[in-house]
Formats: sequence, structure tokens, C-alpha cells
Amino acid sequence: IRCSFLMLLCLIYSFVQAQDFEWVAQISGFSEEIGTDVTVDDDGISYACGFFGNTAQFAGGLETSTGSTDAFIVRYGAQGNELGYTLMTGTFDEQFLKFGIDSLIRIYVYAELGDSSLIQGNLIITNTRRAVIQFDSTGQYLSHFDPFTAVGTTIYNVADMEVAKDGTIALIGSFGLNSTIFSANITIGSTVLSDIFSGGFFRPQIWFATYRSDG
Repeated sequence: IRCSFLMLLCLIYSFVQAQDFEWVAQISGFSEEIGTDVTVDDDGISYACGFFGNTAQFAGGLETSTGSTDAFIVRYGAQGNELGYTLMTGTFDEQFLKFGIDSLIRIYVYAELGDSSLIQGNLIITNTRRAVIQFDSTGQYLSHFDPFTAVGTTIYNVADMEVAKDGTIALIGSFGLNSTIFSANITIGSTVLSDIFSGGFFRPQIWFATYRSDG
């Protein structure tokens, strides 16, 4: 037992010693600056997303939110130098929450929107104020889609998103009722999922779906 314990300590020590610090970057401001997700491509370029209120200081400039919060994507080189950033602005709460890239370094972001969200002059409107937004490797807007549509007194969310190398997008979330009167439905593709209020209890349902990029 003593030998096994010592071997475990040696393995832990070796792992800790193998992690060499490389660089650190900061986005600062006068209100909330929230980072929500991050990934790294095969060339060592790092991508991060999140949202900020009031102001945010990037290496490339000082930005002021137009609503409660504006969303951002920022890219860093292998040495930690900022390569550029992209904003989604609007009059409400614009937030980038989940992030992924495919083998062509196309960027996919799950976003929560306001009524008039803008990316590089493009108006982003969906039925549910949720969207998966696609960018190229430099952060230029390409397209977006609504992952689902909802009717009735439905509450819904996306809990996580993963992007495969071939551009397959996987999402998981939940939906349910916020009323004792109506049923809740969401439509994904051509499939309608329903949650019917029963027995006086709120019963959130899980949904899981995959999508494939057309690009």
C-alpha cells in the first residue's frame, strides 16, 4: 500500500511539473466582463467568447455596450497576442455562451439575443431569441440559425454545445411549462416535442439534437 501511495504521488508530481505556463490575457472594464467558453485550434490559436456590460478594454480598443450586455469573440495567437475580436451589439442582453470550431476553423457560437441584435451590420432575429451563429476563422459573420422554435407558455434553454471536425453541431437543453393552463411545445427540424402539464407539477423535459453545417 505504501509503494502504491508513493507511486501515485510521483505521478501527480510529474503531471504538475509537466504543465508549463505560457501566457495570460485580460479583458477589463467598469462593469461585468464574463467569459463563458474557450477553445484552441491545431495551430495554437485560442478563441474565447463571453459578454460585457458598460465598457470592455480589448487590446484592439475600448468598447462600450449599447444595451445591458454586448457579446464578444476574441482570438489570441500562440504567444498570447490579440488577433482581433467580433461583437454582437443590441439594446437588451446579448450574450455568447457556448463555442466550437470545425476542421476548417469555422467558428460556431451559441448566443442569446435581444430584439435587435447586430453583428457587423447583420440583424440577427430568431423565434426564440436563441441562435447558433457561424463565423469564419477571422471572426467575419457567415450565417445563423434558430436551433428550435417554441409555442405556448414554454420556457427553454440550451445547456451545452459541441462541434465536431466535420461541422456537426450537437446541442442539449431542456424545455417545459411556466403555466398551469397550456401545454409547451418546441419544434426541432420537423419534429414537435411536447410537455403537457400534469398533476400540478412543473416537469422540465430534456431535448438533444444534432445539426450539420451546409458550408
